[in-house]
Amino acid sequence: MKHSFVPAVVWTLVLVLLASSFCPAGDATSGPTSAASAPAAPIKASAEAYCQWLVGCVDGIDSQMPAITKSAERAADLYVNKDYDIAVFGWPDFARELYNRSGGMMRMGIASQLPVMGREAIDRVNLSKNIILAGLSESHWADSIGRLREFRKQGNKFLVGFGSAAALARAEKDGVWFDAQVVNGAVPANGLFLTPLTGPLVPTESVANVTVGWTWLSEFVAACTRLGKMPTMYQGYDTGPSAYERELKYAKLKFHTEKPVAIEPGRFGKEYLSSLRESLRQIHDAEMAHIRQAARQAVETRDAGGAMYTYMQGHITMDLYPYPRDPGYFQNFERNWGTMRRDVKLAKGDLVLCIGQSAVYRGENYEDFADHARQAGAKLIWAIATFNKEEVQAIAPDELLIDLHWEKGDAAVTMPGYDIKILPTSGVIQGTILWMVDAEILGMLEVRCPASMPSR
Repeated sequence: MKHSFVPAVVWTLVLVLLASSFCPAGDATSGPTSAASAPAAPIKASAEAYCQWLVGCVDGIDSQMPAITKSAERAADLYVNKDYDIAVFGWPDFARELYNRSGGMMRMGIASQLPVMGREAIDRVNLSKNIILAGLSESHWADSIGRLREFRKQGNKFLVGFGSAAALARAEKDGVWFDAQVVNGAVPANGLFLTPLTGPLVPTESVANVTVGWTWLSEFVAACTRLGKMPTMYQGYDTGPSAYERELKYAKLKFHTEKPVAIEPGRFGKEYLSSLRESLRQIHDAEMAHIRQAARQAVETRDAGGAMYTYMQGHITMDLYPYPRDPGYFQNFERNWGTMRRDVKLAKGDLVLCIGQSAVYRGENYEDFADHARQAGAKLIWAIATFNKEEVQAIAPDELLIDLHWEKGDAAVTMPGYDIKILPTSGVIQGTILWMVDAEILGMLEVRCPASMPSR
């Protein structure tokens, strides 16, 4: 049965009221609760509710476009005319998504000292002039704030903060001020659904930060074009060998030599969000039944005593666990790109939710994961984009497929006269699918036993 979207403004109002009820006055994480906010009855956890929250989140970001454009123009002036560099800072879901990324900026640096792929990131921003994009997260708050204070003291830093209104206010209270900031639309408590024993669960800040981060970068690239410069951008690697050849040609350049078409304010940001909305609509209309089926399979696996894993291949999802407000149903099975953990082995009755790009994890590039998992008797669920029909055909008849609904090239924005489309939506979509499945599982378990909450 096809499901239609509830108007986003209605869901936004419901979720804002719900979020306010999560946060006791003076809570250090979420900030004070407005005395004028009347507590709302918690909404039931479900994939539908999570999807509708994100639609409202996207609309909220869109409504801030004039302010996003203004801050992006200030940063672009520094980047083009003052020889500033640009870098991303935050926990791996945000930092990895915007750094060294298909569809993103080639000259994006990383300013994070937080673990990325199990190691400390190399920090090259201490002595240089930098625009720093900071995604605020509950994770390692004290470490992040301490590092941001250091940036603030160094000078020659233009800090852009992305976070919930509560997180941005908390950062300011803790001594960090931003040259520009954008509210990301995450609920104040981060977790969307209130639970009786564990508090709010199913994170919103991860996908909200990434959504607003890419929207801001869309406007930043456009602002550079109005100053006569086009930043070098990565081509989507699923397009073939030409993407790698292109990277070798342009990777060391800050700008292309050709003068670009000047893009008007707001155009790229709105085009990015429009593309994301369309993918979310398609997922809602065509994949919701598959997401519910995935949740049912997970609950059945849990009931039978099987282990539940996610094997995720994406910038936002790798190194994701542990994540604040994660319900803890799954543990990660990936070790790195295309490699499996060595300390766990699949067994009959286990389940693996595979959230990837456009390929089934088979062959030597993935250590023959699919064959090993099938031979072990594990149940597989695949969440991939389906433009590569050969990969879709490699999914076994008894394995569930969730189509991620992005097109080949994984890029949302068309730059007139430029050789490729740019700026990806896949990271937002991958994170959304994970949390939608978790939300559906949470709702199913709450119905059966409201006071029983899972643990990893």
